[in-house]
Amino acid sequence: MTLHTPSIPASDLPSEEQVLAFLQAHPDFLPAQEGVIARLLADHMPDRDLGTGVVDFQGHALRALRTEITELRQEAQELIRTARDNMSLQHRVHGAALALMAAETVEDGAKALGEDLPLLLEVDLVLLCLEPGAPEGLARISQHLPEGTVDTLLGGSDTRLRAHLHDETMLYGEGAGLIESDALVRLPATDSHPVGLLAFGSRRARTFEPGQGTELMSFLSAVLHHSLRHWKE
Repeated sequence: MTLHTPSIPASDLPSEEQVLAFLQAHPDFLPAQEGVIARLLADHMPDRDLGTGVVDFQGHALRALRTEITELRQEAQELIRTARDNMSLQHRVHGAALALMAAETVEDGAKALGEDLPLLLEVDLVLLCLEPGAPEGLARISQHLPEGTVDTLLGGSDTRLRAHLHDETMLYGEGAGLIESDALVRLPATDSHPVGLLAFGSRRARTFEPGQGTELMSFLSAVLHHSLRHWKE
């Protein structure tokens, strides 16, 4: 990009002595203009005549350097944005974990799952799903799954991310038509409940996609796995 400066009458321009006096009085001015100076040098420095058959690469090198600096700056800004997003997500997951751990009864847990976690995690649905054998309290607040469903859905994995769903009634019942993508995390069986799933559902397709990180969702599943043992009927 070539810089264009507005036309200023010569009588209004500062003299060389005034410019030098200004720079001496403000030693931090030039370092702060590093990007502008680099662009001026790259755009306006003429190629030097070094003789027949000799190519002056100085201008090309400066332009390449300017491009590299711009790309590095853009990459740094993207990394900063990603870091901020990750910190925000981590903060929200910690809040969700605290909501699960603060629950003392099954009803408290149902409220945490149904109200607190969707709001904190910015999803549309968080659902506890259990295969047969759940105690009465947990059976009351969970989606019932036929035996073997967890292994059918997850195979040998503990997590699964699905970008596009097609009427997953078995998990979401009457709300299946609203859930377009989801994340499923295994809940291992314990002496207090059978094997199950923690499901995160979204109305938007591709909210969850294969290849995304699942560590934070697995962390929440582990917190729920521990909390279920302590919720009173």
